[in-house]
Amino acid sequence: MVVEGRPVSSALLIRRMDDLPAQYLRGIELFNAGRFFESHEAWEEIWLESEGAERELLHAMIQSAAALHHFQRGNLKGASSVYRRARSRLATLRSNILLLDTRDFADQIGRFFDAVLNRQDPIPSLPKVRLLDKQ
Repeated sequence: MVVEGRPVSSALLIRRMDDLPAQYLRGIELFNAGRFFESHEAWEEIWLESEGAERELLHAMIQSAAALHHFQRGNLKGASSVYRRARSRLATLRSNILLLDTRDFADQIGRFFDAVLNRQDPIPSLPKVRLLDKQ
């Protein structure tokens, strides 16, 4: 996106829920319903066209969804591998991108996989994407 002749990440211009891409919101709906493969597919469509912080966030969310999909299918080795990449990517992001509190999301994913991979009981609830509405 170009503003006043300079390239600007569209993530910086999003201030309200109404500004968010429909496919991003669809991916969140699917993720929160536990349909991780489908959420991955929804986000991948817009990830391919994104750039900057927005692209990095979407990549981390796609990896998180893929890790949870592997977990659902009983593939802990695959879940662990993809989760670690998502965790690394999430750690580099600023705290609010596309109205997502990235720290909260990273904490939820971390608590979940720490419990799963360390065979702790009880396992926390599946992570949810919670947006900050700045209207």
